[in-house]
Amino acid sequence: MKKIHLLIFLSLLCSVTSIRAQRTETKYYPKGTKAGLAMLAYSYGEYKSGKSSRIFIVDIPREDKYYFSALANMNRGEKYKIYIDEDPLDYIAADRSGWQFATIMNNFRYLTAGKHTITIYGVNAMVPMMEEIFLTTDAPAYPPLQVAAFLDQVGAMKQQSLVSSRDQQNQEDNIANKVLPNPEGTYVHAIDTSFAYSHYSVIYLGIGSYAFSTTGSTVAPTLMVFNTTNLNHSWSNAYGGGGNEASLNIYVSLAGYYSVMLRPSLNNTSGASNILYNGSTLVSSAVIAGKRFGLGGLKGGLINFFTCRLSASSDTRLVVSKYSGSSARAYNDDYVPNGGDWGWGVSSRIKRDFTGDEVEYVFLCAYSPITTGTCDVYMGNENSNVYATNYPEFPLLKADDAIKAAPSSGVYNCISWSGGITSSWSWPPSAYSTYNCSNTGFNYSDITCFDNFYANNPVRYPGAWNYTRTGATVSNATVDVWKLGITYTHGSVRKPGNNHPHGYDWESKPGGLTRTFHPRNALTNTSWGYGAVSDYYRSTGTFARTAGVTKAIESDADAVAAGLAVFENAKLSPTAQQKLSSLTMKTDRTIENRLNDLYKAWDATKTANAVYSDPAMYCKNPEFDALAAYAKLHPREAMIFTFDKFVNAADHMIGELMWTLTQKQYGHLLQEVKKERAEKPNDEQGRYKVHGDHDNGVLYVEKILKVLEVEQTIVMNDEIRILVSPNPVSDRLTIEFVTTKTSKISVNIISSQTGLTKTMQPETILTAGTHRFTTSIQGFAGNNGDIIAVQVMIDGVLKTVKVLVAK
Repeated sequence: MKKIHLLIFLSLLCSVTSIRAQRTETKYYPKGTKAGLAMLAYSYGEYKSGKSSRIFIVDIPREDKYYFSALANMNRGEKYKIYIDEDPLDYIAADRSGWQFATIMNNFRYLTAGKHTITIYGVNAMVPMMEEIFLTTDAPAYPPLQVAAFLDQVGAMKQQSLVSSRDQQNQEDNIANKVLPNPEGTYVHAIDTSFAYSHYSVIYLGIGSYAFSTTGSTVAPTLMVFNTTNLNHSWSNAYGGGGNEASLNIYVSLAGYYSVMLRPSLNNTSGASNILYNGSTLVSSAVIAGKRFGLGGLKGGLINFFTCRLSASSDTRLVVSKYSGSSARAYNDDYVPNGGDWGWGVSSRIKRDFTGDEVEYVFLCAYSPITTGTCDVYMGNENSNVYATNYPEFPLLKADDAIKAAPSSGVYNCISWSGGITSSWSWPPSAYSTYNCSNTGFNYSDITCFDNFYANNPVRYPGAWNYTRTGATVSNATVDVWKLGITYTHGSVRKPGNNHPHGYDWESKPGGLTRTFHPRNALTNTSWGYGAVSDYYRSTGTFARTAGVTKAIESDADAVAAGLAVFENAKLSPTAQQKLSSLTMKTDRTIENRLNDLYKAWDATKTANAVYSDPAMYCKNPEFDALAAYAKLHPREAMIFTFDKFVNAADHMIGELMWTLTQKQYGHLLQEVKKERAEKPNDEQGRYKVHGDHDNGVLYVEKILKVLEVEQTIVMNDEIRILVSPNPVSDRLTIEFVTTKTSKISVNIISSQTGLTKTMQPETILTAGTHRFTTSIQGFAGNNGDIIAVQVMIDGVLKTVKVLVAK
């Protein structure tokens, strides 16, 4: 008995599934979409008893009498019965074939305020082509302006001459589309591109053979038939029907709704055609239009194609194919987020793994005849790996919303990218930054440093956009700066910043990670990470003017390409590099090995901190603390070590430790670097030297090495080290003690030429730490070839080192 019940249940389930499978995809309209005076909620097609219907759900604003009309494509003699809330209204009859404004003049329905269902019963398997319906309280004497304009356009298309040769209008893909500079970007795009309606109808096909073809075409059409839910059932043809006509003979092995679509075989052409189905007219005056874009080659893997920033009342469709006229490999009308938070609305998005099914072309058209307009199109974008699962710093950023714009890179960061730079790392509060607003070093809570950067004070690169916080709001901002507590953390940018695309909403280059499109506030985390947006910058409409600059320039790379700038890529002079190598070679191996071990442990933590652009954020962990503590015990060796890593290993993050070790004695030299740069911003050819924080740091190391005195190291034991400098000496001699315990110390020096003896430091007890003693050798050392013996007594143990005297 239970078995019988189960069979009945399964039979009913299959029956319900079958009924559901005979519906088209539901079209949800954006809030505020009008159908005359009513508001459109959603619509769909439904197949029953061998015929298809079109159903609209509308919201009536007030109780009144309402007349029905529609923009429809019908064949002469066809009559569509209109029902409102399952009650018949009247028939709409066609006295001609093709597009027309169909009305019910002498019949109306009193409707209460609220939701109502309108059903248009078709006459065959094709869903009635009523793309726009209108409910009005006055009888519709004339079509709405947008409908009239479309009907005029169709009339003109039908009158144009047939193009007989494929070569006569052979145009390149992307012609007449605006493409913005996109340094490092790995996708194709078209900005502010117009799009038009191209024929799209839906027909129910059972299992069997069918013939589709075109006739009377005024431009060469590509005819497509495909199942949107299973694109393995997809066909396409151009020029197969003789002349410029298309023809398809297909066998359908999967019953269901199929889309019938036309697109121009020659890109950027438009015209009209008629579609035949099994030898009879299916659609008259079918429009052929839309645009085709190419990726420049086949591309596979998980990639995205999407539209965004649509103009008011516009709505798009996308079809992806392998070749310019081949069958559909992916299709989308309105994208339904797959776990994401971004509201795509009527924007289209295809996100699919094309591995083994590589594609190259995407076709863009409008959803309906009066939803044309402009949009941005992005093609071939991979998914970004920057989202919550991989980076808990961004708990709000969903994988579906994270779209890749450019590969990960440790060369540039968020602030650089928001300012149009891809050649260097910029963090304005850094001591090494040209834009640092304080001569005391790192100043993380001062927005003035960012003001300097965005306002080109000094110039980022010739022609760089100027931004200001004055008058900037959440609405007009082009750049957002983020803050956690009192510390600035990040910068993001949106279109039209620096005249770059920037995706569907905002774009970020999180530290050394993948450049990523994301919803504006999706990186918010008030506990850690970036915090939240705190400050806004708007474009002033001006740009950095330097010699030869007459217009805004999108990026530092463009300024270099124009011959107005040069990437500095600062390097040590051969003399400085030789001195650094010599000093490195003289470093005590035990100390150097320990520094290397500690450095490797810290270096391994950088990946975990790679979301950050602020170098200090890489230094907030026990591994760095251990390296810094050991460096404090061996400051000179550690300083040389950081020079080598900063310059030769291009490790910008160790600059924090380098600054700690050098600021007190040499910090003024970094200010000299910046002063000299301000006084001479151009190279010998007059090109502006585009630079980043690291370039300033390298020049700083150069200056330190130039004045750095060579010293002699006396290692008493693991707890006590003595540094004697300089060697040779010409003026003043310095003895530095580094001890980890309290010790009894005395220092005497003896001149071998004069025989004089001098006590630099009488015996005294010194606590653990660093102690320095200095004395002049004037009148003490001989005039020629003297050698000074430095005698150090520590806890009864005598050590002697000889120092040359230079004259």
